[in-house]
Amino acid sequence: MTPASSASLLLNLEGVLTALLAWFLFKENFDTRIALGMALIATDGSGSGNLLPSGEVFFCHDTEEPIMFDPVSGMKWYPPDSGTAQGCHIVTLNTDGGMFLTGGSMGGNPLDPVVKIAKTYWRNTNAWVRNADMKTGRWYPGLVRLPDERLLVLGGELNDPGYGRTNGCEI
Repeated sequence: MTPASSASLLLNLEGVLTALLAWFLFKENFDTRIALGMALIATDGSGSGNLLPSGEVFFCHDTEEPIMFDPVSGMKWYPPDSGTAQGCHIVTLNTDGGMFLTGGSMGGNPLDPVVKIAKTYWRNTNAWVRNADMKTGRWYPGLVRLPDERLLVLGGELNDPGYGRTNGCEI
């Protein structure tokens, strides 16, 4: 494991342990929604989640087996996979309602090939749309929304050998 993946897993573990301490030690409320959230965190070290305009939570690791969860009803369902594996990506919700994902690797594991893929999930059609690829593949990239709504993708690790950090960025 790389230092980045180890740190990610430790941060997830910290969140789960903190919730368990609050439940057992301080007798905080604990219900099925919290249990599901903790299970998703504990079983998927680098998953991403987004609250969609519909009020549902979209969760996935590699975009091939996403889960949609409605915190009001407690129901979950499975949107279609995106057709291409993309673990350890970065995600944001665009102001037009589309959920944009980019970067990552073909499986989310340290030795899997890094990808340049960019795609958008649309809840209103329950479908994925492939966007133009990035110029550089990035594993665990950063993402910033600019004032004009463009997205700046930066950093991330490059492909093997070495998985060195990239100093570049692109819009």
